[in-house]
Amino acid sequence: MITPQDILEDLGVGIDVVMRLKDKMGHDPITGLPDVTDVHKFFTENFDDADVQELLQSSATKKFEERDKSAPNLDTFDFSALPMERFNFWLITMNPGGLRNAAGEYAYDNNSANVKDHGRQSFQLHCWIKIGPEMSLDVFRSMEEYVGAPPTSKNVEKFIKSSMAYPFPLFRPSLPQCLVLSTNLSPHRAALRPFLDSLPAPFIWRIVPASIENRLKESAFEEGKETFKIYMSCAKEKKEEGNKAYAANDSVAAIACYKDAIMYLDKAFCRFTPENDTTKEQATKLMAVCYANCAAARLLPVDGIVKPENAERAIEDAEEAIHLDKFYPKGYMRLARAYQALGKHVEAAESIAKSLARYPEMENNKGLAQIFNSLKTHG
Repeated sequence: MITPQDILEDLGVGIDVVMRLKDKMGHDPITGLPDVTDVHKFFTENFDDADVQELLQSSATKKFEERDKSAPNLDTFDFSALPMERFNFWLITMNPGGLRNAAGEYAYDNNSANVKDHGRQSFQLHCWIKIGPEMSLDVFRSMEEYVGAPPTSKNVEKFIKSSMAYPFPLFRPSLPQCLVLSTNLSPHRAALRPFLDSLPAPFIWRIVPASIENRLKESAFEEGKETFKIYMSCAKEKKEEGNKAYAANDSVAAIACYKDAIMYLDKAFCRFTPENDTTKEQATKLMAVCYANCAAARLLPVDGIVKPENAERAIEDAEEAIHLDKFYPKGYMRLARAYQALGKHVEAAESIAKSLARYPEMENNKGLAQIFNSLKTHG
């Protein structure tokens, strides 16, 4: 059984470093602990932090870098020789992973009727683990994504083998005592049987009966819906905090709050897919507003000057706002102001022209009128 000490040894860092990082990352409002989103956000924004650097230089990082180099040949690997973790339960699930565009990025869409126009459906296999009565299924040994079509029987078998012999770093090659597959993997039962039946006792495997999984899904759906509401509420609170900081000309605090709001919305979409387009559209529009507000905060002058690097990042934020909501007027306004701050008045005018083409009733918008007048001054 994996213990906290095992994890620390694999990380190659002391408990003091781990605890400092945990405190710096903040916590999820639901679990009370940092999750993957929090960790990614913190590492991205604090790359030069001393504790981050110590962790990145640890043996765990080397294991991630060397993982692909040491991948075993799964066709010849002796799985019967792997140690078995008693009372270790694994659950293999397949779920939609969202839409991917041509660049491989997630594609947002407010209307489910337009889904096919925005990207290809992806599917994710997860190997969730439960060790003893205290560890939840929020931890996974491995994950694989398949874009365009669900995984085949060969894909599923390879994934299970990889989970056993080639898990993510911090986990060691092993067999579970019990392996359970979600109901939607039942079409692969016959193809998987030869391999799974060959594993030594007391290993057992099962496919969750549809009746039981349906009850679990109903429970998970209600829980997910409530989770979505909580994250939405947190996002709205952070947006309001950002607005107050913006009004006080505190660009750093405003940007941090808007980015936190965006993070909560990302978490909401990761944990739950709204059953109706209205809820999905409200959340997506809120995310667009937060990106546009983030762009506005970056354009606040410091000592009377907007730094070029801030204007460049404001362009990125404004474009993301437009991508999320192509009919959001302020997205185009922020984009125009960002270009204007860089002295790119032609691009600024083009962004306004696009806005007017999509949103003709904005001709009397005061914000656009001010930008137009400013462009005329430079024109």
